[in-house]
Amino acid sequence: SLAPTPSASAAVPRPLGACRRRGLAASGRPGCEVPGSSGEKEQHLVGTRRRGSRCRSARESRDDGNEASTAGEANARRIAIVGAGFAGVATAYHVFRQLADAHAEATADGNDRMVAPVRVTLIDEKRVAGGASGVAAGLLHPYTPRGKIIWRGTEGVAATLELVEAAENAERAMEATAMEATAERDEVNGEEKKKTRPTVSPRENRGRAIARRAGVCRPARSLKQARDLAKHAPASFEAGGRGVTVSAEELRRLIPGMDVPPEVLEATKKRPSRRSLEDDDDDDDASLLARPLTRADRKAASAKRLREKNAPVTSALHIPEGLVLDTTRYLASLWDAARLLASSGETPEGCSATMEIRTVASIAGDSALNEPGAYDAVVIACGAAAGSVQELQGDVLPTQLQGGHVVELVPVFSDGNENVGCWPDDAPGVLGSPYIAPLGPERLLVGTTKEYGASVADARRAGEVPLGNIEDDEKEDAPRAPTPKPTDRVTNSRLEIASRASAAARELVASASAAYPPLALENGAWRVDVVRYGVRANPPRSNLGSLPLVGRISAASDDAVDAKTSEKKNWWYVGGLGARGLVYHGMLGAIVAAAALSGDDARVPPELRFDPGARRTVDE
Repeated sequence: SLAPTPSASAAVPRPLGACRRRGLAASGRPGCEVPGSSGEKEQHLVGTRRRGSRCRSARESRDDGNEASTAGEANARRIAIVGAGFAGVATAYHVFRQLADAHAEATADGNDRMVAPVRVTLIDEKRVAGGASGVAAGLLHPYTPRGKIIWRGTEGVAATLELVEAAENAERAMEATAMEATAERDEVNGEEKKKTRPTVSPRENRGRAIARRAGVCRPARSLKQARDLAKHAPASFEAGGRGVTVSAEELRRLIPGMDVPPEVLEATKKRPSRRSLEDDDDDDDASLLARPLTRADRKAASAKRLREKNAPVTSALHIPEGLVLDTTRYLASLWDAARLLASSGETPEGCSATMEIRTVASIAGDSALNEPGAYDAVVIACGAAAGSVQELQGDVLPTQLQGGHVVELVPVFSDGNENVGCWPDDAPGVLGSPYIAPLGPERLLVGTTKEYGASVADARRAGEVPLGNIEDDEKEDAPRAPTPKPTDRVTNSRLEIASRASAAARELVASASAAYPPLALENGAWRVDVVRYGVRANPPRSNLGSLPLVGRISAASDDAVDAKTSEKKNWWYVGGLGARGLVYHGMLGAIVAAAALSGDDARVPPELRFDPGARRTVDE
């Protein structure tokens, strides 16, 4: 056991209304000074001020480096997290968030109980958000395509919003610190103080901010979906969602230029009479029944159509509290938040958060993970690439891998340097197949294709796909890539990958243009800037829906029992986030952090509990 640990309640986020909004204190808030600022008030980086603690500035932490006190270093617990995507980074942050809570409780009112520090190592073969998490749309909301609330969806959104706040505050704090350091260097060199925004860490600032808070919207793309959205909206509102149905006119005011399918538009304008339904009875059921229609058959069929055609219909579901995240920038800043929290006075002396860029082929076979006393817990959180770890290969995981491409569109600039296309500042993101996620008014993320049968190797090549000019490919006389020689396997593979990406980009833009015509490339307002590829691990469906998986990993030599100590190994798997990683990763991070700190399976809710190696019972 790794006791003392946070209370059990720390593992399960509270509902939206009761959820505490914790995280790094906003650097611009009254009463808070960021590291290196010249204000006289006490500097603090993290959350609510804890009694008896002194927060160390980022500069002090840098000076200290990894040299913790002798006692702290000797007692430090170590946790390795493999995978720097949604689940891995959220787990790292929650380890320190829960440790800070335990430390505050231990030191309250003069209590002398000590909490041992924790040293987290985040391991990834690329970087933070280098896999599918960095390709994700970033559309945060708790709804299904039919307008229902997913399992614990509002709780998941609330937990994610806490992490978004922490990431935003960390970004502000890091940038303010870097700006002061730049100013100090300028003063030493006798140069004028610079006012430019610094680049703190390698990340793509693709939009204006980490989060775009203009809501999201799901337009009905068929009459059935229009009825489903209208049918489920009231119950979803009672369940904690805040989505509201909107008419075609309201949808077009929200997103000027948005298309409304004719059948949806017609259904919202009028309701058929009973007489008109009875007149066209023969058009439907007569062709579906092997026997002649009876009067009762006609009556039942007419009543069914009357219920369907008179059912409520809506043009879209508008979710004003939804937001769009730049997932790459968000995860990089959330990792910064974890590092700042580890070096603050809210956590015990000796805590640290470091990152290693390397691969892990096996937990048991990795020398760094298995040095005597090296790590007290290991968490595998590398998404669709988890199958590359020896202990999870074969039929251990019940997940299905699904690949997909996304495109980023940017406006085309005229000769006068004025952009022809631009997404309205207050227009929401668009849910659907495809979705349109505005990272800013001048960058849209459109996705995704559905490419089943992807492999672990595909998952490990996630990221940007280099390709040619897609607009030129549309021309009939455009030159095509030369046919590779059969012996040139590397070139052949690259050309095939680029060819699939180009085809996916054309498919996505065409599909998105059907819903939002201004995006059509022939209009000359938008162009494809980059194509990305990712693979997600879809979990099996249960009676509660598609839920992520959390469980203890079995050792290769036995059934997860160490022969020397007769204790279960503290190895954990979290995955199967599928299309709902953004909703669930905050909640999962808290759960997995509590499980890794305590070594207790009971910290995992039974709905998510999974024993790698034993297939979950599937409820269709």
